[in-house]
Amino acid sequence: MDQRRHPRISFQCKAKLTTEQHAFDVEISNISFGGIHFYSDHVFDLGSAVIVEISGTYRRKRFKEKVQGKVVTVHRNQDTHSCGLQFSSYLDLQHQPVLVSYVQKSSKRRITSFLRDAVS
Repeated sequence: MDQRRHPRISFQCKAKLTTEQHAFDVEISNISFGGIHFYSDHVFDLGSAVIVEISGTYRRKRFKEKVQGKVVTVHRNQDTHSCGLQFSSYLDLQHQPVLVSYVQKSSKRRITSFLRDAVS
């Protein structure tokens, strides 16, 4: 059973992750009120503090929103690495209105974790 506090929602977009020294382009695969899952060519260390800048178009309007977090899972592959990022605080309407709206609107289309939702 998925034990996450907030359901993950499929969310395909590009983003920029910034550490203290560098910025990296990443591909987000899902989002929740508490974090994101992303793919990158760069290998991030567990606990790395980052700022995520997500920009795009939502309901035909351009947006750019930022959120802080830290890398909490890392899966290394030969070409692309995937990571889980936990936000420092939950998404909120004041700071990330578009992302909050998207997650709330899409909550019925949640995805489950293949690690935590195995059928016994």
